[in-house]
Amino acid sequence: MTRRPRFHVGPVVASAGLLLAAGSLVDSLRARATGPVAPQPSSPEPSSAPTVSRTTMVDGVEFTVQRSESAEGPCVDVVATVEGIAQGGVGGGLSGDCGRPQDADLGWGLGGLLVGDEWFNIAYGAASPAVATVSVNVGDGTEVADDVAGAGVWLVVVPAEPLDARSDFSQIRALDATGGVVAEVKPPSLVAYRQQAQAVGTGAAPNG
Repeated sequence: MTRRPRFHVGPVVASAGLLLAAGSLVDSLRARATGPVAPQPSSPEPSSAPTVSRTTMVDGVEFTVQRSESAEGPCVDVVATVEGIAQGGVGGGLSGDCGRPQDADLGWGLGGLLVGDEWFNIAYGAASPAVATVSVNVGDGTEVADDVAGAGVWLVVVPAEPLDARSDFSQIRALDATGGVVAEVKPPSLVAYRQQAQAVGTGAAPNG
């Protein structure tokens, strides 16, 4: 997938956005600031440093997915940084959602983050040693794959418009080294949830 790189320096609005874990929807608080902001501390706070982490760069923003342990169970978080300055993040620890039961082979979550004036949809999670690749289908027909290769965590970040179904995630599949499907899920729509939340916030009917 070819995308034109964009890099923005200026005021940052960080949104913890939405967390979708094991089919459950958690609406996190939205944090606003006039400059770069650090991600909210984990709740519960992990009892150890990240056990595994991986990083990818998208449009000048560095996204790191990391797994750590807490008293409630495993936490998988994603943190965004620009030139070493934290911009916010999404994930179990950031929303107090650690330890939620997940598929043994494919743990997953979805979220959104606004950095500068660019929105990103984020799919992330944990993967078992049986998983070689996690493939994510996007609403515009694009398929984005992350080569896990035993890393234990996976991450897909897509530049997006918050209410555009073309950048929504429609399917997540965990594949083994031969391309066989180990686990798959069709997650709830981020766009539909945001539309409903927006309608409720303005007093309109959710489906109006």
